Amino acid sequence: MTTVNQLCALASQMWEFALEEDNFAEHNENPWLGKKLRPKSRPAPKPALTPEEYVIARQECHNRKPEVRFLVFVGAKTGRRISSILHLKETDFCAESKTLQMTGKGKTELVEIDDQLCQFLLDWPVREDGHYIKQITQPQASARVGEFFKRLRRLHPGKFRKASHHSFRRTAGTALRVARVEGRVAADALGHSSLHIHEKHYVDQRARKTGSTLSDALKAYERVSDVCPMPDSPSA
Repeated sequence: MTTVNQLCALASQMWEFALEEDNFAEHNENPWLGKKLRPKSRPAPKPALTPEEYVIARQECHNRKPEVRFLVFVGAKTGRRISSILHLKETDFCAESKTLQMTGKGKTELVEIDDQLCQFLLDWPVREDGHYIKQITQPQASARVGEFFKRLRRLHPGKFRKASHHSFRRTAGTALRVARVEGRVAADALGHSSLHIHEKHYVDQRARKTGSTLSDALKAYERVSDVCPMPDSPSA
C-alpha cells in the first residue's frame, strides 16, 4: 500500500471515529472510503543527470579512484543505493542471464542489467576477497562520490546541480529531493522520521504517537501530490 493510500485509510478511520463520537458529520458521506489516489505502478523515475552530464561524469571517472568509478557507473546503470553496490561480489554477477544479485534494506533481488554494464563487470578486476572494490564504510563511499560531484560542479559551472551520492537512486524520496523539496518536509510527506537513516514510521503509527489530526494527514498528502512526476531512467 502506498503512503498516500495509507493517508486515505487514516482519514477514513478518523471520519468513522468522528461519527461515533458526535453527530457533526452524520449526514455526510465518507469521501475517503475505498479511495485509491495513486496508480499501483509508479511512473518511471527521472535521472538526476542530463545525457550530457552523464557523458561528462563517465569521462571524469577514468581519473578517479577505482571505488568511485565503480560506484558511479554501476549506480547510474542500476539506480541502486551505494550500500547495495559497495558490497557486490563476483558471485553476485551472472553474465549468461545478465543479472546482478543486489541486497538493500534487508531484501535481496535479481536486477537485470544491460550489455554495457555486463561488459564493464566482465572487464573489472576482482579482488582476492571476491569483492569488486575495496571494502570501505558506506559513509566513506557516500563522501567520496559526493566529493566527485562537487569537483564536477566546480569544473562545469551550471551543471550537476542535482548531483549527489543519492543522484542515481530511483525512489520517491530521491524525486522529492531532486524537486528541491526541503528534507524535513519530504520526510514528513513520505511518512519517514528521516530521509537519511530511512526509518519508516507510517502515517497511522505517527498519528498514534503525535496525535495527528485529519487536517495534518491532508496537508501531508498535499505535499506529496504537488511534487512533479519522476522522469525516465538514464540511457547508456
